[in-house]
Amino acid sequence: MLILTRKPGEVIRIGHEIKIIIVSVNNKNQIKVGIQAPVNISVHREEVYARIKSNVNNDESDTHLSKNQLFVNCHRNKRFYLGNKYPEIYFTLLEAQCMKYFLEGCSDKSVSIILQLSTKTIKFYSLNMQAKLGCKLKKELIEKVKKSDFLNYLQEIP
Repeated sequence: MLILTRKPGEVIRIGHEIKIIIVSVNNKNQIKVGIQAPVNISVHREEVYARIKSNVNNDESDTHLSKNQLFVNCHRNKRFYLGNKYPEIYFTLLEAQCMKYFLEGCSDKSVSIILQLSTKTIKFYSLNMQAKLGCKLKKELIEKVKKSDFLNYLQEIP
């Protein structure tokens, strides 16, 4: 195991494709990191990975086929559909990337650093997703997304 000391804004590289960015360190011994990796490498917190794995193992064959079809459609059109509960609603690639980090507990500022966009841009995508799902608060948006099929596609979002 390699142990490093880093400050906010500094980067750790794993090979030439994976980049770990130290976003912030607070006085509660919490470190926020951003991880950029190729699409074929899934990156999750342990508890999110366990939930995804559990959902995949619990799928029935008919549901699994429809989810595979949604997956194919999402990549062909760069749209990330929310599944059967919200069949006509989808997120764009940038909205999906923002939501991926929101689900991991990142703030707008943290997401802006990770995606290298302005905080105003991240707020715009957040408000756009809230409008699509009829939510007044980001917390409400996140709760609705957690109840959708979006979690099944997290590992596919770059």
